[in-house]
Amino acid sequence: MHGESSSGFGEHGQWLNALQPYIPEWADGFVNPVVITGWLIIALLVVLAYMGSRHLRSVPSGVQNVWEFFIEAIQGLCVEMIGPGGGRFAPFITTVFLYVFFNALVGLVPGFAAPAATLNGTFAPALVVFFAVQYFGLKEHGIRYVKHFTGDVWWMAPIMVAVHLIGELARPLSLAVRLFGNTFGDDTLVAEFIRLSAEMMRAIWVPLPLQLPFLFLAMFIALIQALVFVMLTCAYINMATGHEEEHEEGHTAREIEQAT
Repeated sequence: MHGESSSGFGEHGQWLNALQPYIPEWADGFVNPVVITGWLIIALLVVLAYMGSRHLRSVPSGVQNVWEFFIEAIQGLCVEMIGPGGGRFAPFITTVFLYVFFNALVGLVPGFAAPAATLNGTFAPALVVFFAVQYFGLKEHGIRYVKHFTGDVWWMAPIMVAVHLIGELARPLSLAVRLFGNTFGDDTLVAEFIRLSAEMMRAIWVPLPLQLPFLFLAMFIALIQALVFVMLTCAYINMATGHEEEHEEGHTAREIEQAT
């Protein structure tokens, strides 16, 4: 059937199935429910940001109050994990947190598929973090940042570059797989209990929303996963932009990874 195999349409329970007849043949394989959902989340975040900033007041209220509380919390996290100058990374960290959180949360809305429940959906923000970290490192240290890859001994440079590249590439892989595994597991668990509730309804004619406790658990885990994602991102930025004499490089990231 048109659009089912390669584009991802045709899966049961997705409202995007209604768009299938309107997708041209040339777009088959390029138009994906995960991508469309991701763009819808971006549009939602833009609208929320606009609503929170269109009428700024010295005494905040409503949406502005929520945004200011949230941004101050993220700024505090950046300063604590990156250092005194960490506040300048708060806009980037805030964007990453909101995008990851809503990408994991949207799968709990009937008719939507969570982008974070697919590897493509988790690799996208992980790769953005990877390239952003390299950019921040180059901006902070200039060409001296390359020494991070080559090491101090010139004749060991080829081996050191390979080793450090593997380490750097392992970071987005770790971020993506961790987020994918947790989100996919949560969504699958909720879906199975919804199916079990439907079966019990047919058997005993009593509606038992068995999935409700797991819905709240999934919301909490989505929040934790987004927080872990940005904490690791802060740790990677700290390692790329910091100075060896100012902190023990790499300890923070390893501690967070071991804890999660």
